[in-house]
Amino acid sequence: MPRVVAIGAQDFAELRKNKCFYIDKTDFIREWWKSQDIVTLITRPRRFGKTLNMSMLDCFFSLKYAGKGDELFSGLSVWEDGEMREQQGAWPVIFLSFAGVKAPNIQSAKRKIYFILSNLFSDYAYLTESDSLLDNEKNFFQYVHPRMDEDDAVMALGQLSRMLEKVYGRKAIIFLDEYDTPLQESYVYGYWEEMTEFMRPLFNNTFKTNPGLGRAVLTGVTRVSRESMFSDLNNLTVVSTTSPVYETAFGFTEEEVFQAMDEFGLGNREEVKDWYDGFTFGGVSDIYNPWSITNFLKRGKVGAYWANTSSNGLASKLIRQGSRELQEQFEVLLSGGEMAAEIREDVVFGELSAKAGAVWSLLLAAGYLRVCSVEGEVYRLRLTNRETRESFEDMVVRWFDGSGGTYDDFKHALLSGDVRRMNEYMETVALTTVSSFDSGIRPSHARPERFWHGLVLGLTVDLRDRYLIRSNRESGYGRCDVMMIPRSFVEGNSGNPAGRIMPSDGEAPSHPIAAFPNGDTSSHPFSVSPNGDASSHPFSVSLNGKVPSHSFAGSSDGGTLSYSIAGSPYGETLSNPVVVSASNGDMPHAENRCGKDGAFIPSDWSVPRKSAGRHPVDPAIIMEFKVLDEEAGEKSLSETAGAALRQIEERHYETELLDMGIAPGRIRKYGFAFHGKEVKIVEG
Repeated sequence: MPRVVAIGAQDFAELRKNKCFYIDKTDFIREWWKSQDIVTLITRPRRFGKTLNMSMLDCFFSLKYAGKGDELFSGLSVWEDGEMREQQGAWPVIFLSFAGVKAPNIQSAKRKIYFILSNLFSDYAYLTESDSLLDNEKNFFQYVHPRMDEDDAVMALGQLSRMLEKVYGRKAIIFLDEYDTPLQESYVYGYWEEMTEFMRPLFNNTFKTNPGLGRAVLTGVTRVSRESMFSDLNNLTVVSTTSPVYETAFGFTEEEVFQAMDEFGLGNREEVKDWYDGFTFGGVSDIYNPWSITNFLKRGKVGAYWANTSSNGLASKLIRQGSRELQEQFEVLLSGGEMAAEIREDVVFGELSAKAGAVWSLLLAAGYLRVCSVEGEVYRLRLTNRETRESFEDMVVRWFDGSGGTYDDFKHALLSGDVRRMNEYMETVALTTVSSFDSGIRPSHARPERFWHGLVLGLTVDLRDRYLIRSNRESGYGRCDVMMIPRSFVEGNSGNPAGRIMPSDGEAPSHPIAAFPNGDTSSHPFSVSPNGDASSHPFSVSLNGKVPSHSFAGSSDGGTLSYSIAGSPYGETLSNPVVVSASNGDMPHAENRCGKDGAFIPSDWSVPRKSAGRHPVDPAIIMEFKVLDEEAGEKSLSETAGAALRQIEERHYETELLDMGIAPGRIRKYGFAFHGKEVKIVEG
């Protein structure tokens, strides 16, 4: 019978006492202890077992657990080492966590840290009864309370370490979990400088100039740069996700995951791999997210478990308010592509708003990205796995939560071509959300790129099944702001866009294929080719994909084709008939022929997809954004929007779409004009 999975269990002692599901990570204890490093900083993504491992260290070394080694560690790897057994329960340990220090301002953040220190000192209040301490040392306990002075707070951990050493005759071991949570929160809420001014002396007094310190481990998501926080700590050993130590101590290896799945009688290994694999620590690849795996084992089904718990606040802020180039790269990632960036392992928070590389470095450390390849200092990155992608997609959608559903209304109006409603809804969306993107008013300084790129990202997520959405892409004689291409024209059509019709031998047909003057048929069956080769699904008169004696026929009067077609631009068999028609919905006439010059389908034709559960062919959409420029003589948003439309025409942005075989009548063009939070949309 499989063990019980305790979701969210972070207390090692309780986990072991209750005999819950646990994968042995106690080799980490031995590896760290024998390294002899004084202060070790370990960075790993969120929900990767950092807190449980710190609790495990506490249970192993702390005097509080003396004599409980057999109960807690029997059967585990570290307990087989006789030398390590001697260290169990033998050291004064200070164990604390900053995971709960999340506050909108510096005063509240400090107050939370003061509470943590106050509770910690309450646990050690018994030290005041020791004759080993001087009166002034005992009196220090009175200074540590929720409203303590800042000077006392930065000295507290160092002072407690020295008192523990005097009482027990051994230097203290300090375990600080989630050391960087206050720092990340301070960046999100804009008090980074004040927080570092407080944390720097706290860390210096605790981990550098502390004579009572024996060893220490800090864990967090990010490695904050030495210049920001650790400039005085020359005794610091940093273990990042690329370091060749503690590689399997955090997270589950693939072997561990598959063994656990066998224990719980679960299959679908490839699906689990797609959802949760993708992490690499040091030289070990195929590391899985333990939070997600334990949830999967508990529930027996895959899902976005990590996405629903990890804090996306910092990532959301960095992307939402990032540069145009950064948001364009993020669009590539959301679309399943790769991007290149220079990566540095330590995070300089002061550079996050100015350097895209610093943002990607942080997102890599946080587990949102994985490395595909490295050339010098340039890393090729992509989203870690399916779960990470869903996390980001959910984040983008929530950017527009403040519009109260109006963003969805705008999306539907855009697809239906209702410009009046587009204007009505976009005005509300802009009023309620534009400030969160920190857009500006002056065209020479602060074009509202962040807002409309956020809009594009939202459309990318919501309409990914119907459209390929590109922004600032070269087309015609310049760069259009947004191009929305129906997926029926792009998926798999690298060499033969628009699912052009070809005979089964792959050669251009010499016979007309859409309609015949006398109802004649072609001399050979035709098939849909997504890539320039013949498809495996020829057009036929039946829905089961069988090839009839003739391919298909039509009538000279432009009527409906005589037969149903069982192929599609994707090469798949459709459940319902498809008919070839002109872009306006009319049937083609006899003179529309296909020749050997490669023009397989006349440019004014489309191939509607009319099967159940599918959308008919969507229109292609081009958008151009402009800010009202009073210095250039523009007097109204309508005038500015008109200028945006003229730019679309003058620079021939539709060229790429026409080359795909999309009919001009199926291309919509919109000019957007902005002035602060005012928006005007016109259609060309």
